[in-house]
Amino acid sequence: DLIEIIACALPQILGDIQAMMAAGARKKGLEFSIHIDPQLPETLFTDPIRLKQCLINLIGNAVKFTEHGQVGVYAFPDQMADQPCVRIDVVDTGIGISQDKQNLIFNSYTQADVSTARKYGGTGVGLAITKRLIGLLGGAIKLVSEPGKGSTFSLILPLFAQKTDPLTPTVLSRRKPQRFDDPASAISGQVLLVETTFPSQLTLLLMLRRFGLEVEVAGSPEQMFERLKARPFDLMLLDAGAGLADAAKTLQAIRRDWPQLPVLLVAEQDSCLPQDCQKAGFNDCLYRPLSREQLFDGIARHLPESDEKEDKKSGSSADQDAVASTAFLLNQLPTLVEGIQEVLVRSDIELLGRFAELFSEIGQTTGQSAIAQKAAALTACLKDCPNSLQEAAGLVEQLCCVCEQIRSEQKL
Repeated sequence: DLIEIIACALPQILGDIQAMMAAGARKKGLEFSIHIDPQLPETLFTDPIRLKQCLINLIGNAVKFTEHGQVGVYAFPDQMADQPCVRIDVVDTGIGISQDKQNLIFNSYTQADVSTARKYGGTGVGLAITKRLIGLLGGAIKLVSEPGKGSTFSLILPLFAQKTDPLTPTVLSRRKPQRFDDPASAISGQVLLVETTFPSQLTLLLMLRRFGLEVEVAGSPEQMFERLKARPFDLMLLDAGAGLADAAKTLQAIRRDWPQLPVLLVAEQDSCLPQDCQKAGFNDCLYRPLSREQLFDGIARHLPESDEKEDKKSGSSADQDAVASTAFLLNQLPTLVEGIQEVLVRSDIELLGRFAELFSEIGQTTGQSAIAQKAAALTACLKDCPNSLQEAAGLVEQLCCVCEQIRSEQKL
């Protein structure tokens, strides 16, 4: 289940990439642009999540190693083995890579040059991951570079368009791809969430329940085994915690008594490779920060579809639960405001980001768009300027003011 080939829109994928990467490039004074050849078909058949991961790695490296000039992304038709393909070039005007080092940089943990690694904080293990993922997508990666004149990394991917009905996704996984906001693709099941960090715990809990799932939370291994012994579950989400090695030991203990239970690892970006998670025995690996759509895509492959009759029958009680959930969450705002202020004082950037995700999810769950918007601004700030606590502090203050105003209106 590592790779899922579905119908997706390349302009949307590149649009998401631009929204994520442009600000970082411009903060360095670089021009950043994306160009799509109009001759490309609108529908591309690939794994959009993995393609985004590859492009983020390449563009991130391009920005890192370019001090002046520009970073450009160009998508256009190409051919590979006489088959129609899409080629995506990531072009920069950076330091470049010498010919004798170009093959080495795609090897895991190999640095192109020690002095360069010291100056720029490494040469990007992400290139090894990118090469691996592009291979799994049926494509190839190429490099043309010259020291002092920049680099061009090219991703060449098969379109599969000539063999596939553009209205029907081609899926290489257990289940048809679905969207969390599509009523026809509802999922059901009992989920055990094993997560110790408060903001992440509540964020994931809210998202899972919005999918219509029954969720129980375990904050420790002891609680996890208590929950497993008490009732059956259809899926478990296990936080990576101290790392893949410790998580793998926990998984081995789970497999002794619950060998068929799908267990998905939730880890930080670049903390472990997808293939290493699979070798450890996990059914899949989800990487933070997780959007609702990414979480849904990750778990939907392992859960049964919901029974429409059962859904209709329980509609009124579900509405009541939604109202109760909204009231409960709004009542938590004062506690959460105190929490995020304390985290800001401690200058804990990672935890501050988790709180921002939590406020965003609460804003969307309760329909309070002002909370969601302020939280999104804080998330963007922490991503683009992780060392700028002054700007983050101002956004936290605005977020807290919005929360206090909403709580005051609720009391009235």
